[in-house]
Amino acid sequence: MIEPAYDHLASLIADCLLAAGFIPAVSALKIDPSAPFTPTGDEKTLIQAAALMKVRTGAVRTLLGGAKPRYVVERQCQVELAIAGPDRLRRANRVEDALAGLATLQDREPTLGGLAERLILGEQTDDELPPNGQTFFITFTIRVRSSDALGRTP
Repeated sequence: MIEPAYDHLASLIADCLLAAGFIPAVSALKIDPSAPFTPTGDEKTLIQAAALMKVRTGAVRTLLGGAKPRYVVERQCQVELAIAGPDRLRRANRVEDALAGLATLQDREPTLGGLAERLILGEQTDDELPPNGQTFFITFTIRVRSSDALGRTP
């Protein structure tokens, strides 16, 4: 089922960002925010924000055989990390630690504790964030097998 796997991924990401010092508490990771966020503040303060968002969910393959059809369902998720502030070296170190931790999730938890068939680390992109900052986007794909095309049932 896709939702427990997604919740477990959110927990792993929050723990990873907390360990890297990117967020001050696990609760600081925004899960599926209703609107895109932008860190606010002045150019003298280090501002950091993180969110995990569902991009899309759908069946990618139908497995034949057996009494009823089974599906391979994938959910694409995107982690957004935004950081801004005056100290470029401090920002770079926080981002580097966070990205390094996120990059190892696929190897450390390839099945999200048995909740998923596979966790796939996708692409990483970044963009300038005025003033003095950057936004990083990391894509993950969760793959599960399900008896329905939306991944709601085992």
